[in-house]
Amino acid sequence: MATMKIIIVCLTIFYTHTFIAAQNYLVFPASVVSLNNNLSFDSSLQLLKQNSLNIDKNSLQKAILLKKAGHQFQNLGKHEYARDAFQKALDINELVFGKESMEFNRALLDLSSAYMLLIRYYEAAGMYQEVQIAVLQLAGEQSLEYWHTLNENAIVFAKTRQWVKARNSCREALQLMDQYKHQDPLHRAVVYNNLGAVYKNQWQLSKAVDAYEMSMKLAKNIPSLQMSIAANLAEAYAWIGRTKEAQALLYKYEKTANQRISDKNLVNARIWTQYGCAYAVLKQFDSAKRCYVKAFLSNSSNITKIGSIPEFAQELMFGNDYLATCAQAGIMMYSIEMYKQIYESTQDFNALKEGYKVVQVMAKYGETLMDSYLSEDNKLILFKLGAAILFDRSIYFAHELYKHTQDQQYLEDAFSYAERSKSTLLIHALRSKGEQSLVMLPETEKAKEKALQQALLQLKKQKIESENAEESNALLKKINAINREIEDFKLNLMDQYPSYYKHRYDIGLGDLNAVQTYLAQEDAVLIEYALGVQMHYVFVISKDSLQLIPLNIDPTKDKLHTVNMRKVLTKYAYLIEQEEKADSLLIECSHYFYQTYLSSAVKNVNKGKHLIIIPDQHLAHLPFETFMSRRPSRDAAYKNYPFLLKDYPISYNYSATIMLNQKKKHKSNPVDKKGILAFAASYPNVSSSSATANRGSSRTLREGLTPLPGAIQEVKMMQRSLPGTYFSGQSANEQNFKNNVQNYNIIHLAMHGLLDKKNPILSSLVFTDDPSGVEDNFLKAYEIAQMDIDADLVVLSACETGYGRFLQGEGVMSLAHSFSYAGASSVLMSLWQVNDYSTSKIMSHYYHNLRIGQSKDKALQAAKLDYLQDNIQGITQLPAFWAAFVQTGNTDPIQISLKKERSLLSTPLTWVPIGVIGFFLLLWYSKRKRIA
Repeated sequence: MATMKIIIVCLTIFYTHTFIAAQNYLVFPASVVSLNNNLSFDSSLQLLKQNSLNIDKNSLQKAILLKKAGHQFQNLGKHEYARDAFQKALDINELVFGKESMEFNRALLDLSSAYMLLIRYYEAAGMYQEVQIAVLQLAGEQSLEYWHTLNENAIVFAKTRQWVKARNSCREALQLMDQYKHQDPLHRAVVYNNLGAVYKNQWQLSKAVDAYEMSMKLAKNIPSLQMSIAANLAEAYAWIGRTKEAQALLYKYEKTANQRISDKNLVNARIWTQYGCAYAVLKQFDSAKRCYVKAFLSNSSNITKIGSIPEFAQELMFGNDYLATCAQAGIMMYSIEMYKQIYESTQDFNALKEGYKVVQVMAKYGETLMDSYLSEDNKLILFKLGAAILFDRSIYFAHELYKHTQDQQYLEDAFSYAERSKSTLLIHALRSKGEQSLVMLPETEKAKEKALQQALLQLKKQKIESENAEESNALLKKINAINREIEDFKLNLMDQYPSYYKHRYDIGLGDLNAVQTYLAQEDAVLIEYALGVQMHYVFVISKDSLQLIPLNIDPTKDKLHTVNMRKVLTKYAYLIEQEEKADSLLIECSHYFYQTYLSSAVKNVNKGKHLIIIPDQHLAHLPFETFMSRRPSRDAAYKNYPFLLKDYPISYNYSATIMLNQKKKHKSNPVDKKGILAFAASYPNVSSSSATANRGSSRTLREGLTPLPGAIQEVKMMQRSLPGTYFSGQSANEQNFKNNVQNYNIIHLAMHGLLDKKNPILSSLVFTDDPSGVEDNFLKAYEIAQMDIDADLVVLSACETGYGRFLQGEGVMSLAHSFSYAGASSVLMSLWQVNDYSTSKIMSHYYHNLRIGQSKDKALQAAKLDYLQDNIQGITQLPAFWAAFVQTGNTDPIQISLKKERSLLSTPLTWVPIGVIGFFLLLWYSKRKRIA
């Protein structure tokens, strides 16, 4: 019964309270890994500036001083300086001792810590992993330094929400301490604390309590450590309803903390933050505010007094010399959560306004932080860790304020926050490709930037495909090295070419007025989803209105319907073998999604309007055309079901900002490009003499590919009537594609697509294998993204080209996404493995409709409706056979001419017989007329 109570409490927490659990992780004492420091800031800075001399083997003393300087910079919150000092110390240690030395790896550990404090978690994670592997080899699993690296890795895994890896690192450290009978309780207490934090963030609260209690027991003679652990344990107690025990811990140890900690340093800031979080869970909000204020003061080197957090928020984030970015941003996020809880507990309008002040400052700061990130991986990690929650809360506060005030500005703010949360990397790519001519950057620098990115992606690919740990570890070192090289390159761009850097890495969001002007021109309505960590909304925007509608979603029910909907759309065997069940499930799911996600959005939208859908999370894997506004009668034919397809032409996009960029790019495209570039790949049996036979895994992949006769017929049909260049059979290879892709306005690829769910960058289009061996004929997603594709339309007549893993802040990472990243204005893609026959039929109708001048969305809508009317019978009328293809991006009509056939009238020799025939026809006609 007690267990059930805990489960119920946990579920209540998960669905009705904060998703932001405090994360006070502890490190091993500094004496284990660093040196006593007696350098001043001025002398450290002078040392850093003077260290521009050439490095040689006599520079070891300089490396020791740089290490001291780096720690001094860290203590003062100057983490950029710390990174530079540690990097130079690392360079010296590499030269003097080599990479396979403990000295080098200790220096790399220092550099890792600087990247952590800069919230550069992607680079830090790679370095920590490299150090752990090296220390295991050099010092052995029995060494304190190895246990230290395990603990540090656990922290970075936890910071990036890789909970299983974090938990395993903690467990390994504890097991090794037991195995080698390590007696010092301090290190064990630190690891147990971190294990408790991992469990807490996974909402395994009983295990978190056990770990924290063990940590407290081990630290019984270390008051400074107990102060921190006590706050963690108190928060865990509070979450599971053991409020008296939580209160007793806070009362006892906050008093101790008040007596013992007053210095301005990062450790104290984290302790006070944790106390604030514990009080917030207990809904003792005045105490929480008091602790957060102390946390801000501990983390600031220049602010000595704070009144109200909302009133000081701007100064705290932008006028403050704080010690750690991660700590400052964390305290602000916890404060936002606290004001949300106050408002929900009391309905106090002032709490709502105060919370929104903090939200606005943090949103502005988050954008500044995002623009400063040089690594695309870091941008995605930032979304995963905090930005997604921030934007979720931002929309929540704006919507609640609108409900109270009816001030339209709050809705516009909410839409701006939603746009900030979508496809930032793709926005950067399109800005770069679309307007590079407006910024001056030498061609050598452009080439270097592209080469570095390509080299990094190639190394990532090789690491994913590595066959053993030794190879993987060697590649990890290369990845870490090139990441540092890329960061140095981009820092140089920022310094030497600020206009280019601003253009390339800043986000220019499309504003509401520009969106509404676009919608007026297109006679369209934009429906944009913002599915948050807790609150869910849909924006409905027309040429003259903006609505923000909350969505009431049961997560369990929603997940079940998503799984079932994908089942009836993708499992052909299930449709055939259990048609009646599949039909019932289709009706149930299609109606559920219409009612849950769309009914309120289209309530006032006239039929026939173009709907532009910007989905979020799992909605990106579902075609809205299949949703049904009502349940059909039992005797209705499938093709007569009330699918949304029949009411609206529909297209999709990644964000409104990208939508505007694609429109602009479409208008600027040259009109003198050639017509269609089409490929129809073939898949003969793999022989021992083929190029594939010697490519290991490639052969295995090809052996599983079935022929696509419909794809070949599809391209032959196009070739008869549409101008362009066509490749089929062996000529439909990757090399021919790369040689021709930049010269055509429409690209049509009829072939197999291979989806790699775990590593989206390795998803690929499979071209025909050819004997040359120049390419492997698996065109990977990361290769596509690095291309410059200036086409107005890419048609991916292949399997699952629009399906992929959803990444917060970027969207679905698919093959289609890669083509958009490369610069294509619009992409026709598939969401599941497509039936060969129905694909051929739909493509035939689609191109016919484009040729007669229809917009892309209407051409696809009409093609699907034509398919349903083409005398098809039975289950082939189900959406599984016609709904897989969806149109993304710009939908403007595209010029397609009929192929210029050689006319009889254009041949001079035909004029004589035609004249003779004409003469006799005229003679016959005049005689007939006279007889009449």
